[in-house]
Amino acid sequence: MTELSRALSVADITTEPMLFDIVADADERAALAQRFDLFALDSLTGRVAVRRTAARDGSGEVIRVRIDLDAAVVQRCVVTLEPVASSVSEVAAEVEFALAEDTGEAVREIAFSLEDADPPEPLPGDSIDIGELVAEHLALALNPYPRSEGAALDVPEAQAERRESPFSVLAHLRDAED
Repeated sequence: MTELSRALSVADITTEPMLFDIVADADERAALAQRFDLFALDSLTGRVAVRRTAARDGSGEVIRVRIDLDAAVVQRCVVTLEPVASSVSEVAAEVEFALAEDTGEAVREIAFSLEDADPPEPLPGDSIDIGELVAEHLALALNPYPRSEGAALDVPEAQAERRESPFSVLAHLRDAED
């Protein structure tokens, strides 16, 4: 079970947008903070819109999920390891899930190129965990290199000046040939 589980049955999803507000409670935030190696996750709110619609390539139906999220996080500075508080706001992340064919077969293989829009994700069963989608998009929206104000890498002066060539150890061979 995930830290922020909110399962939604695919059978309940219609062509009309279904709106959900997901607010993580203290226990869920603590578990997510541990999962994402955060000092703290002070708040997490996701607004999720789900609907059944036609695939963009016209190949059938998909479940389209739109996620907007806001969070207050405290991460570790990559230089000092001190706490760095920041806010995360991710707007309009979209995920599409491909529905299996009516024949009961697995989702068919899709060919695409890098210029194309992302193909739909295969549907992992008969429900979608929209809470887990909010958690995943929080992870994607986090600053990968948080820095506290004024944090800088201090390189000792001796190391900064000593920028030898990796081939300098071979210099004695060149000098011996002369």
